[in-house]
Amino acid sequence: MVVMSTTHTTPTSTLDQFRRALTVAGPLAVLGVAWASTGVRDTMAIANVALVMAVLTVAVATVSWRAGITTSIGAALGLNYFHTEPVHTLRITAQADVVAVLLLASIGIAVSIATALRVRSFAREHTATTAAEHRSLLATASAHDRPVAVVWTEAVQAMCAGMSLVDCRIEPVGSSKLPTIARQRPHTDESTTLVLPDGGAVVAFVDPRSHAQVTLTPKAGMGSIELDRRIVFAFVDQLELALSSVLPPPLKASGAAH
Repeated sequence: MVVMSTTHTTPTSTLDQFRRALTVAGPLAVLGVAWASTGVRDTMAIANVALVMAVLTVAVATVSWRAGITTSIGAALGLNYFHTEPVHTLRITAQADVVAVLLLASIGIAVSIATALRVRSFAREHTATTAAEHRSLLATASAHDRPVAVVWTEAVQAMCAGMSLVDCRIEPVGSSKLPTIARQRPHTDESTTLVLPDGGAVVAFVDPRSHAQVTLTPKAGMGSIELDRRIVFAFVDQLELALSSVLPPPLKASGAAH
């Protein structure tokens, strides 16, 4: 059986590159602070070191929630390894040190969670506002003759507020264990909304001979997303139509294989 394989590279913005770099640079920075301050051993000095590491962790977490989590873990491990008795081990004997390490980790994780929720809320509000602007433009400009390609693009931008928060790829049918979004709804209600789970889901092409499916996954940090099922299937159907000339003839191929 012959199945189409596609590879697509998405350009990465400078901000995304910076956030990814912080995932490594953040933990290294707090570990460096912990190592550089190993000469101090009294309680107040350790508290000051923990305070400096907490400030670094919070600063990183406000930029990237992923980097914030890795930095908070690195800070807790660094404080534990370099400053709590017995030093240069990951054991802790003093209850106050246990509290300090846990507090340092929890601060970074809490700020990271808050950052993730803030970014998610902003992204959803921004896409909804952008889609509304495109709908308004489409309604006012469509009274005049314009190229179909331009109107089509504007219509997609107006409809797909939620879809702009989703990544997709084409893969062979059955290549993943993600849940399948059924084209026929099991219930007869009038709801047109579906929930795309955080881990993603798949939609098969209409023509079973293509042996291909589209995997839809919410962008990192977006969580589960509510989508209009009509738009989801319209997208998959348009994608199948656009690729119909390059999809292999699987019936002939599978016959030859057998």
